[in-house]
Amino acid sequence: EEVDVSNTNVRDDDLVYLEPMQGLRYLGVGFDVTDDGIDSICKLRNLEDIFFNSCPITNDGLKKLLELPHLTRLHLVQTNISGDRLDELTVTHPHLELSVVY
Repeated sequence: EEVDVSNTNVRDDDLVYLEPMQGLRYLGVGFDVTDDGIDSICKLRNLEDIFFNSCPITNDGLKKLLELPHLTRLHLVQTNISGDRLDELTVTHPHLELSVVY
């Protein structure tokens, strides 16, 4: 299953409606999703691929995401995650396919 709401006004509070979708493998979110919304995203334990489009997520939110057991691809477009943290990811999570646009 795939859901892409990356070009919508979906906010952190709206993500709770996705929690029953436990078969979800791909999720695209944008703009109004912050670290607060990552708690709902992390309840989707089968996610493999996540796209963040201009989301103000930080290193703290990224740390939570990395606990997803099946995550293999992460696309980050204009986030607040530091370059140092992204460099560290390539060492600590070599299986993770990372795509970053600043």
